[in-house]
Amino acid sequence: MDRTRSRCTGRVSTAVGLIVVVALVVAVPALATGKGQGSKGGGKTTSSGTLSGPASATVGDTYTITGAGFQAGQGVTLSVGEAGGCCYSLSVVTEPDGSFSYSGNVWGAGTYKLWASVPTNKGYQLAATFSFEAS
Repeated sequence: MDRTRSRCTGRVSTAVGLIVVVALVVAVPALATGKGQGSKGGGKTTSSGTLSGPASATVGDTYTITGAGFQAGQGVTLSVGEAGGCCYSLSVVTEPDGSFSYSGNVWGAGTYKLWASVPTNKGYQLAATFSFEAS
């Protein structure tokens, strides 16, 4: 009986993990409805925040993304879409000058996309985007 329960639990855990990954893959691109300064392209955003970073990188490199122009002490959700892989989000709090930085690793070749979202009275709004190519 323990063996059956273990197999079922493993299947449920795998299914839940898959659902979370699919939800992130669907949700993160949906955030990219506008483009911030410092990104490729143009469009409307909700603040004067910007993201900047490398124009390109090589697999094995560490990259640093810098945010600027946000409110002091503001919580910012940074979503990262890795090349040919998954995505994840993390929360950062801006410095007194409205800036923050985040460093990550280049795991594979392709386009890395980053989205910065800020809280509003209606939920989170896209504030800035940035992307770079890795080879």
